[in-house]
Amino acid sequence: MNITTWAESSETAKVKIERYLESFGWHLVSVEKVDIIDEDYEYGEDVSNMIERTRSNPNAIILATFHTTN
Repeated sequence: MNITTWAESSETAKVKIERYLESFGWHLVSVEKVDIIDEDYEYGEDVSNMIERTRSNPNAIILATFHTTN
């Protein structure tokens, strides 16, 4: 799942996201990759939308669509 948020470091981003997910009774299992937004990279429409929504709200934590299989 892609997640966008503001943070001073990858560790503060992880803690911020963990707290947010815990508010739903969810648990962060792992973090595969943390990146700073590359202004020159062409992200897909969904991720670009997430980035723009996050830019306009420094407190935002934007989660992409989550899909699961049963």
